[in-house]
Amino acid sequence: MKKYPFEISALEINDLDVCLGTKCLYELVFISKGKGVLYLDQQECTYQEKDFYILSPYYPHTFLPEETTVFTIIRFTEVFFNHQNINSEDWFKRLEIIFCNHSKSPNVLMFSTVDKEQIAALINVLLNENDKKNINTENIIVNIIQVILSIVERNILISISTSFLAQKIPNKILEIINYIHAQIYEPKALTIDNISRKFNVSPNYLNEYFKKHSGSSIKNYILKYKVKLIKYKLEYSDASISELAYMFNFSDESHLNKVFNKFEYKNPSFFKKNQ
Repeated sequence: MKKYPFEISALEINDLDVCLGTKCLYELVFISKGKGVLYLDQQECTYQEKDFYILSPYYPHTFLPEETTVFTIIRFTEVFFNHQNINSEDWFKRLEIIFCNHSKSPNVLMFSTVDKEQIAALINVLLNENDKKNINTENIIVNIIQVILSIVERNILISISTSFLAQKIPNKILEIINYIHAQIYEPKALTIDNISRKFNVSPNYLNEYFKKHSGSSIKNYILKYKVKLIKYKLEYSDASISELAYMFNFSDESHLNKVFNKFEYKNPSFFKKNQ
C-alpha cells in the first residue's frame, strides 16, 4: 500500500480523554464539532467548534471533551520529508518558521470568522479527497494543505504585526522583518546591500532606520533570529552543532558557539543538555 506524506483522520470522542500526540513531526488539529478542555504542557484552555491548533509531539497534549467532539487531524510524517513529488525542504522550513513563531501556550489560533469558515470548508474537501483516493488526490491534498498553512501563516503574521503596532513600530519595519524571516536560510538575500535594494533605500539609511525603530541593527536582528531557530532545532531535532553551523551559514562550530553565547549567555551544547 502506498504511504502518504500526511496522516489525515477524523476522530470522534465522547466522554473519554484522548491524547492526540503521536510519533510525527507536527500536527494540525481542527475542532469539527464539540467542546471541552485542552491540556498542553501543564497549561489548559477551553476549545469549541471551528477552533484550530498547531501542536508538537514534544509537548504533551490531551483533549478532554465535555461533549461529543470530532477532531480533524493533519499529521506530517517522516514520509513527508522523503517524498519526491513535493519540495519537502521548502515545506519543512515553512512549517518550522510557523511553529517557531507561534506561541507554545495552548491558546487557539485567532482566526477571523471568514478564515474559520474557509478552514472548515477546506477541511471538508480534504477529508473527502482522503477517503476517495481518486486520480490526482494526492496533488489536491497537497494543494489544500498549502492553502491551510498559508492561512495559518497569515494569522501568525497578523498576530506579530498587532504586537509591533502596539509598540508603535512602522509597517515598513514589519515588512523588513517578514522578509528576513522568509529568507533566513538564504545568506545572499540577507546582505545589507540586497535588503536595501529590495526596499529601495541606501544601506546606511536602512541600518539607521531599522535600528531607530526596532532597537537592533539589521545584522544583530538576523543573528538573533538565527539563534531562535537554532534553539528550536536543538530542542526538537538531532542536528549536531556542526550541522547547524553549516545550515545557518556560520563559518564553523566555534563561530556559532560565539554568537549563541552572545544572545543566550551559554553555549549550544549546554542549552541542549538542559532541555
